[in-house]
Amino acid sequence: MKTERIFQILAVILVCIAAYFLYMENKDGVFVSVVLAACSFFMSVRFQSKARLRQNAAESSEEVLNK
Repeated sequence: MKTERIFQILAVILVCIAAYFLYMENKDGVFVSVVLAACSFFMSVRFQSKARLRQNAAESSEEVLNK
């Protein structure tokens, strides 16, 4: 499984946990869960962009070698 998919799933799980804490009126738990969910989401975006940059670099170096 790809790393970015793991972070996306973790973000969804943490949002669900935050919703539970909100239902139970635990404001500290909501805050911690939402912050961790946001970090997880941005980590997934980071891994996606890193893979895209790596792919673009490989394609550009391949084009240089073919010329």
